[in-house]
Amino acid sequence: MKKIVYISLAAAAIFLGSCTQDKFEDAYRDPSKVTTTTVPKQFAGFMKINFEDVIPSYWNYYTVIRSTSLTYTQAHGFVNTTGRYIPGAAVNDRWGRYYKFITQYRELEKVMASLSAAEQAENRIYTITSTIYLYDHTAKMVDNFGDIPFSEAGKIGTTGGNYTSASAKYDNQTELYVKILDDLKAFSAELSSIALSAKVDLEFKNQDLINKGDLASWKNYCNSLRLKILNRVSAVPALASRANTEIAEIITEAKIVDENAENIAFRVYTQDTDLDTSGFIDALEGANNNVAPKPMIDHMNANSDPREAWLFEKGQTATVFTGLDPTLTSGVQQQLLVDGKIAVYNRSVISRNKWLPGTLINAAEVNLILAEYYSRNGSGVTAKTYFEKAIRQSIEYYVRLGDKADVLTWK
Repeated sequence: MKKIVYISLAAAAIFLGSCTQDKFEDAYRDPSKVTTTTVPKQFAGFMKINFEDVIPSYWNYYTVIRSTSLTYTQAHGFVNTTGRYIPGAAVNDRWGRYYKFITQYRELEKVMASLSAAEQAENRIYTITSTIYLYDHTAKMVDNFGDIPFSEAGKIGTTGGNYTSASAKYDNQTELYVKILDDLKAFSAELSSIALSAKVDLEFKNQDLINKGDLASWKNYCNSLRLKILNRVSAVPALASRANTEIAEIITEAKIVDENAENIAFRVYTQDTDLDTSGFIDALEGANNNVAPKPMIDHMNANSDPREAWLFEKGQTATVFTGLDPTLTSGVQQQLLVDGKIAVYNRSVISRNKWLPGTLINAAEVNLILAEYYSRNGSGVTAKTYFEKAIRQSIEYYVRLGDKADVLTWK
């Protein structure tokens, strides 16, 4: 099992012009042969390994999302070709990446278990926050696939490389949801009182790639994730009562992502690392993946939605926003695209914006969940208040994305 390791290349660069390969190898260990790590560095490596599932990237968008959820939900326009609803290798890729991710989490558990009881208590924040992040992505897997291997998954490192012993059972999706909700509720309570030593506080701020060590943000993230999952299971008879009770409790505590300033995201701070959206332009603009869908455009046109011009551009020869009609034949669709009649996703704000954040939870999503909760419980007026707040926040969200754009040609 390869461990995550961070090596300073700046120092190595000094020697590249004069040192022999043997001297270089003596000074720097082969990362594939590293046998030790630390809790803080393993924590950062765990969060880093799946960044392409969060920050807009070529692999996740083009390989997985384009051929699955986008087409199924008409979140983009698509030409009616044979096999358009067959995801193919995308499903295997999604599974493979998730289990690389969970394997790094198991390695973090392994390193944590090697510490003394006192050290484990001192580093407890890494267990809490890494598990919140793990559960966010695990819930998405359960949403897509139902039962999945989880409780025994990713333990190849703890079995000494024995693949037979590391073979994992499938966990029941309902039981997984219950475990996730139980743990998140307990984590939320812990985050209200946990105190960090000066050493752990500094290390955690340096290694936390999402919230930069801000415990209030982790509390908001935890509770907002709880809201999302509770809302998702609210129609399940066995969980409906729990969903209503705990959503009410979360609303009362008011520690959630309620404003855009509190959004939880992988943010892009520099173009000098691979934590950026450099590959997204090809993912979105290649093979007509940025074509606007008719249902979304029609709804925006009918409601004079102010987000339309931030999300889309009119076709090159069009005077109005028009989405691609999925009921047309492929020949007619192709001609409309060639003639420049169909809108596309805005290149300045979206596909060529190198500063797009990898949003995990934002305020608009949370307030839409609250609107749904109040509507479900017969409070239409309150639901309307939260719904309108969510729309205003969504508008602000896309305008702020446009503020970061470097290429303004199509804005």
